[in-house]
This record gives sequence, structure tokens and C-alpha cells, in this order.
Amino acid sequence: MDGTALLLVAALVVALFVYFLPTGIAQQRRHRERTPIFLLNLLLGWTFMGWVAAFVWSLTSNVEPSGPLEEHSFEPETLPAVTSGERDPLFPRAVALCVQHQAGSTSLLQRHFNIGYIRAARLIDELEAAGIVGPLNTAGLREVLIRPEPHNG
Repeated sequence: MDGTALLLVAALVVALFVYFLPTGIAQQRRHRERTPIFLLNLLLGWTFMGWVAAFVWSLTSNVEPSGPLEEHSFEPETLPAVTSGERDPLFPRAVALCVQHQAGSTSLLQRHFNIGYIRAARLIDELEAAGIVGPLNTAGLREVLIRPEPHNG
């Protein structure tokens, strides 16, 4: 293979990589809508607007939860109710996350669930009211009052 053909093959590989970048990002992030993103990328990715739409869509925060959190089975009905109304839909996953990491903080919830401070603070308040985490101590941390279940495996 001469130098020109090798350069052409290299350019083609790079172009294909960039063309399917949105699909790869969606796959890597475990996006819930990987197939529609792939189809948009495949069929309209050759237009700049189609590629940008697929790229932006692949970066949205609609991702599936990661493995270990799904192993815990915390039933919201068995925990004490919060007096201010309904629980946040993320409450059971927040319980599992705090128990798994043995830490409860707004920043942990913000980073893991990609939510804002206000929602994370409300979740921490719900966790404290339910007896999952303790009150804020002098170091600014909360003790998790529930220990993880041992795995029989």
C-alpha cells in the first residue's frame, strides 16, 4: 500500500469514528434511548444538524442506573413517611446509594443522580426523617444508620 492509500484509509477510519461518536457516547453512558439515537445518527448523521441532534441527545442525562444499586431491595412503604407529602421518586435509589457508600451527602446524590442541590437537599432531609442518615455533625458529614446487607454468594 502506498502512502496516499494509507492516508485515505486513515482518514476514512477517523471520519467513521467521528460520524458514529454520538452512538458510542450513548452506548458508553448506558443511555435509555440508545437505539433511537443510533437510528438518528445512522439516517440523518450525514447532515450537520442530524449529527448535532444525535450528539446532544446522547449527552442528555437519561441513563440507566448502574448495577450494585439494583441489587438492594428497599421498599419505600416499609420506611417511615415524610410529613411534608409524597416521597421523591429517587428516594429508594438514594437509600441504596447511601447504604452502599456508607455516606450521605447532597454532593454524592448530585453527582450520582445528576440532580440539582435543592432536590439533593430534599432527598437528604427525607433520608434523615426516615432514619437512614443521622443529623449533620460538626465536620459537615452525616452518619449512615443502616449497614449494608451481607451478600451470600
